[in-house]
Amino acid sequence: MSSSLNSIPDLRIIPSSYPLPHEEHDSQRSLPLMHTLKTTSVFTNPPILTVTPQDQYIILDGANRCYSFQALQLPFILVQIVHYGQNVSLGNWNHALSDWNMSTFLASLKTLQNLDVIDARLDEGLGWIHTKDGKTYTIVAQHTVHTVAERNQTLREVVRLYQQNSTLSRTASSKPDDVWQAFPSAFAFVTFENYHPHDIVDAAINRAFLPPGISRHVVQGRVLQLNYPMDILRHDDGHIEEKNQQLQSWIVDRFKNRSVRFYAESTYHFNE
Repeated sequence: MSSSLNSIPDLRIIPSSYPLPHEEHDSQRSLPLMHTLKTTSVFTNPPILTVTPQDQYIILDGANRCYSFQALQLPFILVQIVHYGQNVSLGNWNHALSDWNMSTFLASLKTLQNLDVIDARLDEGLGWIHTKDGKTYTIVAQHTVHTVAERNQTLREVVRLYQQNSTLSRTASSKPDDVWQAFPSAFAFVTFENYHPHDIVDAAINRAFLPPGISRHVVQGRVLQLNYPMDILRHDDGHIEEKNQQLQSWIVDRFKNRSVRFYAESTYHFNE
């Protein structure tokens, strides 16, 4: 195998307590992941992090993996470092909802505090609900919601509501017609406002978490199927510098042996 990468990806071993999430973890994903981490011999897909000028490690993608390492008290985690404006861009996931119904969804939303559901499309809102008959509802925060932390908390309650009662499918599309075609059983399609890199960093530093599955980071040169020995991450022998030197030597050897392939094109994976 050969590689077309211009540079070796920035992979590091850091204490598992360092990464700061910008979103809540998803227990439905993290619980089976923890079971896998207890028994696997290799670590496959490193979480994607960025580093602030103050040397704070912000999780962009992989909150469930980082949470699982922390919950299992594994001392070290292997991560990939990227930087906004260089090899990562920020977009949104939107949510197609199935296996529930619209009337119950709307009624349940109205029981939540600090929000209103407006039967119209407004320019600003926490999110927008689209229906198959062409209606759009706007979820807006009430005047009692003042801070970003309160706004994100309200949004977490909205997502948690339908996550617990419906089948949620993520999609990068923002066009309802495309969603109805891809998810014919969906009864609603929820879209969100656009976020900016500073929103992600601020949410992490201030613990004003977004709901899981809204921010979408597109990474050029994302490392997959790394298969690095887990035992190196499980053992806290106090020699993190040596662990990183060993990691860098291992990566260089993989490139020298032509065991790394770079795919520049977008791909569809049918085995997720």
